[in-house]
Amino acid sequence: MVEAYGPRDIALGVPDAAVAPYLESALDEYGIPSYDPRGAQLSHHPVFRLLRSWQHLRAQGSYAALSDLLRNVDVLDHLRQSHGIPARALLTELDEFQNTHLPDTMQQVADGLRATRGTDLSGGFHTLSDALQALQPLIASPANGEAEASLRALLQTVYSTRELRPGSRDDQEFRTAAARVDESLRLLSEGCVNSLPLTTDEKTEALLEQLGGGRYTLERQPDSVDLEGWLELAWNDAPLLIVTGMNENSVPQRSGNEAFLPDSLRRLLGLRCEDDRLSRDVYLARTLVESRRSSGRVCFIAGKTGADGEPLRPSRILLRCGDAELPGRARRLFGMPDDVRPSVPSSISFQLLPSRPLQLDPNLRLPSRLAVTSFRDYLECPFRFYLKHVLRMEELADTKREMDALDFGTLVHEVLARMAADAELRSCQSAATLRAFLHRQVEDWACERFGPHPALRLAMQLDVATERLSAAAEAQAEEAAQGWEIVLCERDIELSLGGMQVRGRIDRVDRHRESGVIRILDYKTSDTPRPPGDLHLAAAKDDTPLHVRVQVGEKAKRWTDLQLPLYVQMLAPQFDEGARITSGYFNLPRQTDGTGVQVWDELTDGMLESAAACAQGVVADIQRRRFWPPAAKPQHDDFEGLFSAGIDKCVDGDSFARFMEGIEPR
Repeated sequence: MVEAYGPRDIALGVPDAAVAPYLESALDEYGIPSYDPRGAQLSHHPVFRLLRSWQHLRAQGSYAALSDLLRNVDVLDHLRQSHGIPARALLTELDEFQNTHLPDTMQQVADGLRATRGTDLSGGFHTLSDALQALQPLIASPANGEAEASLRALLQTVYSTRELRPGSRDDQEFRTAAARVDESLRLLSEGCVNSLPLTTDEKTEALLEQLGGGRYTLERQPDSVDLEGWLELAWNDAPLLIVTGMNENSVPQRSGNEAFLPDSLRRLLGLRCEDDRLSRDVYLARTLVESRRSSGRVCFIAGKTGADGEPLRPSRILLRCGDAELPGRARRLFGMPDDVRPSVPSSISFQLLPSRPLQLDPNLRLPSRLAVTSFRDYLECPFRFYLKHVLRMEELADTKREMDALDFGTLVHEVLARMAADAELRSCQSAATLRAFLHRQVEDWACERFGPHPALRLAMQLDVATERLSAAAEAQAEEAAQGWEIVLCERDIELSLGGMQVRGRIDRVDRHRESGVIRILDYKTSDTPRPPGDLHLAAAKDDTPLHVRVQVGEKAKRWTDLQLPLYVQMLAPQFDEGARITSGYFNLPRQTDGTGVQVWDELTDGMLESAAACAQGVVADIQRRRFWPPAAKPQHDDFEGLFSAGIDKCVDGDSFARFMEGIEPR
């Protein structure tokens, strides 16, 4: 017969404090309140996190510290209520500024905002500028050089607009934590720390170290289950006692100073040693068991593995029993647990069912304009095209540490565009002249983007760009010597397809002085150069739509990109009828011996017609809202983290199709 126990009849022993949060979470799932007499750790409270973020920013002045402070929920609330600065706009601009300028310090952020104001790189960072200006008084030098005054000024400013509700548990906890901080601040001003020869920042750091290890008590809710420490369990008379974390180093607890005061020396000095702790804990465990032998129950729980997956040893106390009982107990402690939960791969328990919102956001409507490069996205995966170009979803965070492939390509493109825009350099045959110009442009671009003193990791990437551009200067001088002259660069062009405007920007156009041949080139900074045909075509599949198929010789191919064919079609009307137009890549790979022009000689008139028909078909599919099925394994997946089991398993295709039918064309 199993006896029923109520909340007042149960006590939980928590010798290992690291187990307490898991117990609280598990009990909360069943609607059982818990109470930890030790209180909550102050370092986890928002008030302490605000002080810590503020001190990190003052002491380090790093961008990471600034970002941490600006993302503090209390700071965001203060900026919104006192200065009218919206949190979403602020954090968006913060991420965008970091992704563009990659600052290391708060000063670099301020300098970058001033330097880019009114330029193409300004990006409209007005909200971020306002936030920094509003925070400046908070992070300035403390009043009278006193740490207490500075900390109190910070707290009073940030929490000046916060309203405390009498019945709110969160606000009650805030009061308790704030009182604990207030007490520590008074001790700072009245105690011996103030008389020590320490700087203001050192005194503040000492205070935060003391605060971080402190705890504050919470109000006990009715019918709460107590989470008692090991030494307090002997005083708890609950009939049902469950002791968790009965593992070595928790019971008995391992001393942390063996290196300086080993156990053997402690015995000689008559200090408390490991044997003393073991004897005490054996006595306590026996007391817990014997006091409930006639009416009650004690359950000891020993973990098999820790949070890091490492195996844990059961407490040696659990093995102190008679010889007859020892084999069975050892078998139970070291054997497989009764409740085995095998590790299985993640799975999807339900599918997303898209549905039309009551008020349709205009941003959900189909685009009326497409970039030439967008065709590649649709041909690779229609559904990911929908996420990227219809919903305009993109990953944005401020964890970027160096230039990515897009930044590197932007640097190379812009520097080469400056060269092509110089009338004297378009046909220059001197590699040294071109190289010197390109190197100066790299320095100017880097100074505009990252300031006069970029970080070492950025300087190394700039050196790589400079090396590739040196090879480009050699290749460009050779092309000029062979009669090629740059006639256009960074030319914006448009084409109407099925009522949709298709726009593109051609990197450069060359003309041969003798033959008059026109050559459209696109710069490629991929580490490994690939022929244009390989990037535009792939083997056809059984389910490849007819308009995507193209016959190349005797091989059935499918279009994977339409960039160069569309450039030829879009630019042809700007030249004399009958002019021969070719296209290709100007490759700038990692191995500089592969630098140079690679023309797509196999691009025939028939293939150009097929590419135009493919573009018409893609536009028609977009207008008909055909964004399904998704590709199983695209070459580049920006949304992999959103669909761990694959899009087709995470999204209900039929529901998505019905959702698409509900979107009216613009």
